[in-house]
Amino acid sequence: MTGPSVELRAIEDERCCLRLKPGSSNLVGRSPQNDWTLAHRSVSRSHARLVWAEHDPRPTVEDLGSANGTFVDGLRMAAHDVATLTEGAILGIGELEFRVTVHKAVAGPALLEEEAESTGIVTLVGGDRRRAGVAESWEELRGLLLQLEDERATGTLHLEFGGCHEEVVVLMGSLLLDRRQGVTLLGRLRDSQPPLSYRYGPDIQIGTIGSRGWRVSELVSLLEDGGPTPPTTRV
Repeated sequence: MTGPSVELRAIEDERCCLRLKPGSSNLVGRSPQNDWTLAHRSVSRSHARLVWAEHDPRPTVEDLGSANGTFVDGLRMAAHDVATLTEGAILGIGELEFRVTVHKAVAGPALLEEEAESTGIVTLVGGDRRRAGVAESWEELRGLLLQLEDERATGTLHLEFGGCHEEVVVLMGSLLLDRRQGVTLLGRLRDSQPPLSYRYGPDIQIGTIGSRGWRVSELVSLLEDGGPTPPTTRV
């Protein structure tokens, strides 16, 4: 049996999706200390709280006194008001909008998410911190990458910049790219004009793990030392 869940899918980019389960409580905001980080200028550092109490039929959203507001179906919530999220509702976090979809409990293997049966993506045990947003500068995006390293995060990072889309597997905080690819990618990100969109989740496509990982701090150091031609040995 797969339990019920509620999906919050971004309207402007449907690949950005947050998922809620009964018994969960998630802080949402621009600060990396939140459970879900939305790095957008309209999102407050601590913007809202999403709670799904174990025995409640639906999750709720609470505005935490945000500057630009939390909205349900276009109606702005007062600070610290609580609203229930129902099927088809539109949740607004600042200028970002998410469509609410309710998934009922279904019979089947409990180890995989409903999506996993068709996509081959599994959610790894040990955390469910999804992040999505727009970095307004290279420094802001570099900070996110270094935070993933510090947290020894494992998942998939999607990056969109300059009309390009890059997908990078992160394993224990390291980018699964060879040295030259890693330095080149960071150089492209550094030199691109903002905004730089990103989306990260603790999901890995089966069969993608195979190359040696490089820590972001190592790659940044190599980049600052002059580009993708570092020493031939790795410590």
